Amino acid sequence: MAVNIKTLSQSYPILSFEDTPEPLWADDTGRQSNSGKFSGTFIGYFTNIHIEVGKMTKQQMKEFKAIFEVPIVENLTFPNSSNAGTDYTEDFYGTSLKGYTKYWDGLYEPFNFDLVAVEKRNDL
Repeated sequence: MAVNIKTLSQSYPILSFEDTPEPLWADDTGRQSNSGKFSGTFIGYFTNIHIEVGKMTKQQMKEFKAIFEVPIVENLTFPNSSNAGTDYTEDFYGTSLKGYTKYWDGLYEPFNFDLVAVEKRNDL
């Protein structure tokens, strides 16, 4: 299922969205104890997304979980901060959402979650 963060924010209370291209290094990476020089194999930049969500109804939470509690969130489109907000689409590992209610018949309280891209970025 294709997901667009901008479109999603029209139906769900997405309070903030942040994307960061995080560097990923291989297991052979680190500082050499003799010289202090950093070395290793650079794998690439992988997008990490942080999303903060406001209070949701039970129905909204059910629908939101159906989008993100899957093995792979396919075709997630978001405004890429590394490219002046131009839309960018990637696949991300799914995640569990830890929503909770204070009252049995109340709204789900605000929460946040992170997504990590499946493949390295090609635009950096």
